[in-house]
Amino acid sequence: MAESNTGLPEGSRILRCTPEELSQSLSFSVFKAADFHAGKDFVLQSFRRSCWVVLYSLSGAGRVRQDSLEFMLKKNQAVMMDMSQPITISSFEHPWHVQWIMITGNGIAGLSQILQNTSKAMVCDLPELLWEESFRNIAASMEKRSTETILNASLATDRILTSMAVSQIHQLGESNREQMELTAAYIREHYTENLDMDDLLKLSGMSQSYFVKMFRYVNGTTPYNYLLSCRIRKAKELLEMTDESIAQIASELGFRDVSAFSTRFAGMTGMSPLKYRKMQAIQRKSYE
Repeated sequence: MAESNTGLPEGSRILRCTPEELSQSLSFSVFKAADFHAGKDFVLQSFRRSCWVVLYSLSGAGRVRQDSLEFMLKKNQAVMMDMSQPITISSFEHPWHVQWIMITGNGIAGLSQILQNTSKAMVCDLPELLWEESFRNIAASMEKRSTETILNASLATDRILTSMAVSQIHQLGESNREQMELTAAYIREHYTENLDMDDLLKLSGMSQSYFVKMFRYVNGTTPYNYLLSCRIRKAKELLEMTDESIAQIASELGFRDVSAFSTRFAGMTGMSPLKYRKMQAIQRKSYE
């Protein structure tokens, strides 16, 4: 159902809905959408909310500010921001045609690592046709609630955010991607050693926060989890193919003690090293 548009710039509208059980169970749920044609001296400030907003500029340009972060949003650019702190938008090149959607959902957590940064605006290039089609589906779900429109809105939001994430990764630059790929290769070659963050930072020449974010962008996980996955993969091989004790395997793979190894192994496989070894032995016998 549309909100009252009284007092809005001409041609502008705000749409909202109350999320139902179905929409709340989906990866992405949009509960508010807006289409603004902002003229000269247009300024709008948001309230604090427990959600995220995606802003998209269709024409003109606007200024976006949140705490000490300030940036321009130009034609065919999008940005996702956490609304836990107020956001102020204002027209710069007017008329500024800007649309936005407010979203919640458990699918946001992973993408927010790529699309949101408290110290730098993660502005993405996004095709206008993709946004317009997606926003049209989202607006339709605001105006007419049904299982079909709710699902279409969630899929449209997924499409927007996924496209933004891909765009952001492409904007990282080849040199940064190559550096993160080299770092991952270094981890694969030296995972049995006592690697720590300082070692990896020396290789990259980056600050820790930027390095971790970049590594996640390129490799899909944090440096620590990547190192851990290499160690656990080798541990599974040693448990299956050798008679080495669990203590020997833990030491060989760079774990500080058996307890740390067992905890990390169980966390990634769902069972202890000993149980995994016994299970593999039973499976081998069944094939003999």
